[in-house]
Amino acid sequence: MLVLLLSALVCAPSLFAQTTTRSAAAEAALSHFRAQHTTYRLAESDVSAVVTDEYRTAHLGVTHVYFRQTHAGLEILEATANANVRDDGSVSSLRSQFLPNLASRRTSEPRPALDAPEAIAAAAAALELPGAAAGFAVQEAAEGLAQRQVLDGGQLSLEPIPARLAWVQDDLGTLRLVWSIAIATLDEQHWWDLAVDAHTGQV
Repeated sequence: MLVLLLSALVCAPSLFAQTTTRSAAAEAALSHFRAQHTTYRLAESDVSAVVTDEYRTAHLGVTHVYFRQTHAGLEILEATANANVRDDGSVSSLRSQFLPNLASRRTSEPRPALDAPEAIAAAAAALELPGAAAGFAVQEAAEGLAQRQVLDGGQLSLEPIPARLAWVQDDLGTLRLVWSIAIATLDEQHWWDLAVDAHTGQV
């Protein structure tokens, strides 16, 4: 199963939350991470990441930076790290759930067999949600290697549905190409944060 989170109540998603430019604190954290990569049983090349969130606690003089690991230009879902960076640029703490040995890790075919609307329909059918057969019009066109896009929720989701390509590690350690999507159910009871296999449609 590639379901990542099953949230009982609707809350704002962070599927697209990442910054394209790094702050001084983020750069300091990554520099520290790369220098200490062996501490986390990683190769230096494993420390490839995007910033997903960052905020500062003023009274502590600390900036909190959150990362997600990347491989071949795509994010690895659930492979995260966070660092606390002092105002002087030193790192007070860093925790990592990054995956090791990415260079030699097996991956599925990097080109998706399913497009985003097909993945959404597969997820809706698997969850037995109404509106599974409905079309999903593109509101924001696909961009970049991850094909980030936003689709109309149609008769399936209260909110527009964000979709992007990413990796998920399976039980054998293989990185599987998935569509990462979020569905806010019409009954306002669930926000489904899902990973749909981009080749088989498995959820």
